[in-house]
Amino acid sequence: MVVDPDYITHDRASVALAIAARDANGLTAILEDDAVKDILQGINDPAVSVRAQVYECLYEVTRTNDGVIACVEAGVTKAFVSAVKDEEDDLKPNMLRTIHNTSQVEQGLYDVLDAGAVPVCIYLLQNELPEVRMHAARTLGFLCFADVAKDQAIVEGAVPRLIALLKQQPTDVRVAATSALMAITSTDEGKRQILPCGGVPFLLELLFDSSRIVQINTLNHCECGRVPSHS
Repeated sequence: MVVDPDYITHDRASVALAIAARDANGLTAILEDDAVKDILQGINDPAVSVRAQVYECLYEVTRTNDGVIACVEAGVTKAFVSAVKDEEDDLKPNMLRTIHNTSQVEQGLYDVLDAGAVPVCIYLLQNELPEVRMHAARTLGFLCFADVAKDQAIVEGAVPRLIALLKQQPTDVRVAATSALMAITSTDEGKRQILPCGGVPFLLELLFDSSRIVQINTLNHCECGRVPSHS
């Protein structure tokens, strides 16, 4: 029904699916009916309201491991990575949440990286909405626990982007950005990139940040972020 040609039908169907996915019984029914692939078709709907409900529904589906596997198998991961950059800003957070969740399983991580999620997340660090910036940094940081993602992030210039993101940002954005920096700068090249963008003095300032989590992240970063010799 979510792709029914009648607007009222597929609009109300998308709302019902989002509500169902928030409920344990509704989520079980979606998975038992193997409905994820059909629901995914709704991301191509011309109506923003329908797409918003579909994104919320599929995010809620990924609250469980079975839901994550179902979304990965249905191609949700690649579809979301391909669409998130050009989607309406208000709809991006649920897409990024879903990308983050589906990357927690091996095949999902492979799909996310294969679809180019690292440069997409780096691009979205500059988004106008703080919530989008936060989820982009959070997702990037999680992906960069994988070595191949670290390498991509360094090549794409993630370190200076994240350093810039730490300045005059809401607390949740700073938390996500410092976490991403910790993951990326566990490599020597990541550490080296801190200096040219003026990162060291600013990281020292964060030791006195109003957020204790930011302080802890920065302490951990300073410990693992000792810049290696160029010799």
